[in-house]
Amino acid sequence: YRAGLGADVNLGSLRGVDSTGFRDVIPSIKEQVDVWQMAGVSCARLKITNGRYRIKTEFIIPSFVELDFSPGGILVLDNVTLTHRGPAKMGLYPSFEYIDSGKIYFDGSPQTLYPESWGAIAYQNVGAIVNDPTFTQSSFLPAIEDGILKESGLAIHRALQAVPGRGGIVQLSDGLYLTTTTASLPAHFGRMITIRGTGYDSTHILAPPGTTHTMFNSVTAPTGGWLFHPTLENFRIAHYGSAGDVFAFTEGSQRPTFERLYIERISDAGSG
Repeated sequence: YRAGLGADVNLGSLRGVDSTGFRDVIPSIKEQVDVWQMAGVSCARLKITNGRYRIKTEFIIPSFVELDFSPGGILVLDNVTLTHRGPAKMGLYPSFEYIDSGKIYFDGSPQTLYPESWGAIAYQNVGAIVNDPTFTQSSFLPAIEDGILKESGLAIHRALQAVPGRGGIVQLSDGLYLTTTTASLPAHFGRMITIRGTGYDSTHILAPPGTTHTMFNSVTAPTGGWLFHPTLENFRIAHYGSAGDVFAFTEGSQRPTFERLYIERISDAGSG
């Protein structure tokens, strides 16, 4: 299948595409985008279905192209930045893998992004364990199906870093996210970011015992810039660690807002 004029194209069907994650797919994507542009297509959709598709070349996907991810379709960003200026359809399933400094950046209109797209896990049916005053990591393990404690701080961080320059929402799901690494709000000019849960009784973020990290922070914005009005709302957050903060915002973060946020179990060293 060569590049076609159809507005809906499956990435895996393009010439030269390897769905096993070995070969760079950007030459095939570029060929398809060129065909769309020459044909005057104003609205197109690139479907990413079952398979792992490696990105090894810097590229900007134009604003008229929507990326449509299905479960099992994953872009592997191999030490390069893929910039996407159009809309994206994602869900509560992995869509991105990063190798070394690889990443995706949405440089368009505000979008709603999900940490699950970067591999976050919102564990279900663990409320009784979280509210147990004798909570420990070992007491939590039986609630994990595969017996492995998986953290979501890095996935939340990557979702925040991908937020478009005009702002956007990182939407948290029902359930419990465990974090052992810091999620940083990006340092860009005037970016309005909201981290939103579904409710303080339904979305939980927890730093387990033994951790020492800051759960959320903001890095210094570029000279003359600021992180405008970051908002955290509708979730419960707790730090069980022996050190580290819940929040740490720099002077470059203008008017951070906390709405319907429940903060609990803060240690003396992690009062944030």
